[in-house]
Amino acid sequence: MEIYLVPVAFALCAMCLGLFVADFLTSSNDRFQSQLDAEAASRDTSARVIRAVGTAFARVAGPFPSLTEKLDRQLTFAGRPYGGVNGQQYLAAAIILSVLIGGGVGVFFAINALINGQPMLVTLMRWWVFGAGFILIFLVMDPGSAAKRNSAEIEREFPFFLDLAVLVVQAGGTPRKALTKYVEAAPGTPLSREIAITSKDADATSFEDALYRMIDRVQATSVKSILKNLAQGERSSGEAEAFYTDQAEELRYLREEMASRAAERLRTNIVMPVFLMLMAIIIAALAPTIVSIRSQGFF
Repeated sequence: MEIYLVPVAFALCAMCLGLFVADFLTSSNDRFQSQLDAEAASRDTSARVIRAVGTAFARVAGPFPSLTEKLDRQLTFAGRPYGGVNGQQYLAAAIILSVLIGGGVGVFFAINALINGQPMLVTLMRWWVFGAGFILIFLVMDPGSAAKRNSAEIEREFPFFLDLAVLVVQAGGTPRKALTKYVEAAPGTPLSREIAITSKDADATSFEDALYRMIDRVQATSVKSILKNLAQGERSSGEAEAFYTDQAEELRYLREEMASRAAERLRTNIVMPVFLMLMAIIIAALAPTIVSIRSQGFF
């Protein structure tokens, strides 16, 4: 057993190191401070590392245009957690970092193989490929997970923004003013950051064009639908208060439907774990009886 303790220890250390580095590099980076007109003073360390490595080795991701496009879209839906890093830069950084981390894993096992008199080069290459592949898969899949989380947060927040917009319009304000008020009321949230971008964009172009560009940055279908209605409502001369109230009621109804579907899926998903738990309890309870019957030669 002592022969296996060293490689197991090295494997756990290397895996923990790789996961720590990967989690550190994929941590979120806020693009704006709580105030509408204040951009973050400095990028997060992970964003700087991703940008530096991705820019230096951007050609590495050149042969994968479809994957880089997919990653760029996922990074957009995730709220651009690494600032201006595009899909090609992110994929290049993921490849280089996975190779480096995988090399560290391979070195750990190669040292252990050398101590035990085993072929060091074969062990190095085998664990290098394994470690690099594991970290690369983790880094490539992370933007998709981040996009889903960000989309869920935006979809959950959006009804509160519409309610605030109704209050602002009722008080004699404009929909453009509602953007500023929401950023002040809920600083630092995913929807607040997107609205901050939209507000700054509206200052440079128009409120309608800014809404359409926000549609391209969000993933939730219900939010896209409401934003399209709001953008089209800017062209009409209808009552803004009634229009925003109708949109808020529609989204609230959609949220109730989604909550019902989620509850049904949760109820279905719980059945199998509960069944397995009951089976394990029954087997554990009957184990002494089964052993006793077998010892008496019944079967």
